Amino acid sequence: MKWPYTEKSWEEYAQKNKVMFTSCKDCVFFQSPESCSCERLDKFEENKVDIVSIKDDESEYKIVNGRICNMFRTDNWLKALKISDKTSDELGVMARREIKIRCTFIVVCSDDKSCENLSDESELRRKTKEKISQIAKTMKSVDSSKIKPQEIILLNESWIQPYDFINYLRRECESIGVESKWRLEHFNKDVFDTKGEAEESEKTFMKNVFKSIKSGYCAIFHDGEEVDAEYLSKIDEYLNDELQAFLMIKPESGLSGLLLNSILFKQFFGSTSSSFDDFFKQLEEAVEKQKCTHLIQPLGKILSP
Repeated sequence: MKWPYTEKSWEEYAQKNKVMFTSCKDCVFFQSPESCSCERLDKFEENKVDIVSIKDDESEYKIVNGRICNMFRTDNWLKALKISDKTSDELGVMARREIKIRCTFIVVCSDDKSCENLSDESELRRKTKEKISQIAKTMKSVDSSKIKPQEIILLNESWIQPYDFINYLRRECESIGVESKWRLEHFNKDVFDTKGEAEESEKTFMKNVFKSIKSGYCAIFHDGEEVDAEYLSKIDEYLNDELQAFLMIKPESGLSGLLLNSILFKQFFGSTSSSFDDFFKQLEEAVEKQKCTHLIQPLGKILSP
């Protein structure tokens, strides 16, 4: 679809075929008729994205067919931020900073069955402090990343009750310098009469936790793990510099390192999916059916040197 459209004929085509697109017209980074000062047109073409030429009597510009360019900015952006005097390179840096990936980290704090009936209070306290130290270690690794988390959510499935959990963890975070915003979500399976009731309630609990996430992406790790300092920055580069779209980045096994589009997860998980395995299966079937399997990427590929 390289041959030129007029603005009117493209609008008619796009409306008829329900096409998602980005128009370079009026973008401060577009250098008519062929180039983008952020080099995004070249990168889109390198990724086999269809670039459509629009030609009218008074204008000539490009359409990015089938993709949204999140670097698109107009004069209104310049006026709102009062940055009209900035160079093109300076504007590019500012816009790139604005689209940096925003991710909430979920740290699953697992249980230790040996603590349930532990009568020795000093030993229980020791194990509790050890557990809190492991959780804080993971939080510190997230907090030390090149790209800071939007928030850290702690899913507490452990024996530690909320009051003790918060008090111990707050002191530990202060001592090791964790600065990121965090909150606790506690789930107690012991209050249910049957295993089925507990599993159904846990599903609702998880669904509600994910509904509360306001960032575009969420990542899952377990307490005690150290998150690679470049984990999020490499995913950001893959998304916003390499312009590779994805819905999920999946580890080779387990959940640690899983990164998901938050809106997608809110829609799928808890509606028909009853577990992460069900969710993965449902999503994999959907992308296979739509012939877009590239939207699920292996974590190893993204993090490789």
